[in-house]
Amino acid sequence: MKKYIKKILAIMVINISIFTIGCSSEINISINEIESDLVKNINTDRMEKGDKKSLIRFYGINPDDLEDFVLYIPKSNMDVDEMLVLKVKDLEKLEFIEESIESRVNRQIENFNGYGVEQVGLLDNYEMKIKDKYIFFVVSDKAEEIKDEFIKSIKNK
Repeated sequence: MKKYIKKILAIMVINISIFTIGCSSEINISINEIESDLVKNINTDRMEKGDKKSLIRFYGINPDDLEDFVLYIPKSNMDVDEMLVLKVKDLEKLEFIEESIESRVNRQIENFNGYGVEQVGLLDNYEMKIKDKYIFFVVSDKAEEIKDEFIKSIKNK
C-alpha cells in the first residue's frame, strides 16, 4: 500500500512539475558545482566516486538519458552510504529513475535484512529530492542534512 501511495505521489509531482515549467524559471546548474558544494560539507570517507558502469550496475539507469550525473558508492560491501545527483535530459524519465532508485534501496534492504541492523536503519531513512531536471538521492546517517545542502546548492545559483 505504501508503494502504491508513493507511486501516486510521484506521478502527481511529475505532472505538477511538467505543468509549472512554463511558469517558473528553470534551474540550470552544473552537476560539478552541486558536487563541489556537497563534498565540502559532508564526509565521503566511506564512499568512492562511481562511474557510468556503476550507475548501470547499481541503478539500471542509462547514462545516455542524463545530461550529467555524479555518483558516490560505498567503499565496502558492508557499507550502505551512497549519494547520487542526476540531471535528466527528459522530464518523462523522472518516474522511471525514481523507481530505479527505490529498487536499489529495496535490494540493499534485502541484502542486509537479518544481520545489518544499522545498515537497514540507514536505508530506511534515505532522502530523495526532485527539483526540475535534478534528482538527488542519499543514504547516510546525515541524509537530511545532506539533502538540505543539495537544496541550498541549487537555490544559491
